Amino acid sequence: MSMYLQELANAGNPIQMSLMMNRGPDEMKGIANSLSQMAFSFGWATMGPLSTFIVAKYGSYWGYSYVFLITCIIYFSGALYFLLVFKEKKNSLVNESAAA
Repeated sequence: MSMYLQELANAGNPIQMSLMMNRGPDEMKGIANSLSQMAFSFGWATMGPLSTFIVAKYGSYWGYSYVFLITCIIYFSGALYFLLVFKEKKNSLVNESAAA
């Protein structure tokens, strides 16, 4: 089961990288990629011990429930952040196509 959840979590990586590479200036693409990989690695390094602590403290049922809830909140926050940062305004697209 967890293998499928991991595949679903990794499905967003190509979309994320495509957005960052298409929207960012050329001189910042390397830094953006490095920061993205650093944040991903930092999450793996810190959340393992933290989730283990939560499961050990609250038991297998509620502990995993809390960890899953925290994960949902983090994913939702990340999706909302990407929506706000990378959202295209329809007016600017109309103006750009009219100018061309």
